[in-house]
Amino acid sequence: MKDELKRVVLTFNVKTSEDIKTLAKDLGIRIFENTVIYRLVEEYKEWCLQKKERDILKKLDEVKRPVELRVLPGCVFRQSNPAIFGVEVLRGYLKSDVSMKKIDGKKIGKIKEIQKEGQNVTEARKGDKVAVSMEDVVIGRGLNENEIIISVLSDHDLKILREVSSRLSEDEKDLLKEYS
Repeated sequence: MKDELKRVVLTFNVKTSEDIKTLAKDLGIRIFENTVIYRLVEEYKEWCLQKKERDILKKLDEVKRPVELRVLPGCVFRQSNPAIFGVEVLRGYLKSDVSMKKIDGKKIGKIKEIQKEGQNVTEARKGDKVAVSMEDVVIGRGLNENEIIISVLSDHDLKILREVSSRLSEDEKDLLKEYS
């Protein structure tokens, strides 16, 4: 965001030619122009806020999120290769492609897909009951019904999550404290 903020031109009470606008667009420079100074400043401030919000949402989309799941009893559809089973999201935010571990810290596998009511979904939140497919685990050996599992978060994930903690749900914040 900082680099983008450096590539801005504010023009007050001046007409910017189309050649300059085209050149600025090609170079990635944002031009703000207005004949009223306070409107010019307001437009720029609003753009900065929107840019900051987009950056936060992008970070949240790219990072793994804290989640705690319970394996639902009687909802094992395939035991392995990949295991497909039902889970309830107890706390947090579930996304696909997140590695999971048991409470004791033993890693068990990575969630590949999430389905809700027969449809593929990209996320599940607290209270949702969904089916997941997970590689590298055998239900009945490495993971059992009613067992609690949590997401594996890297130091990078934790750093980003702490930076944008104001955008996390309360249960995600609670889970995040447990990773410390």
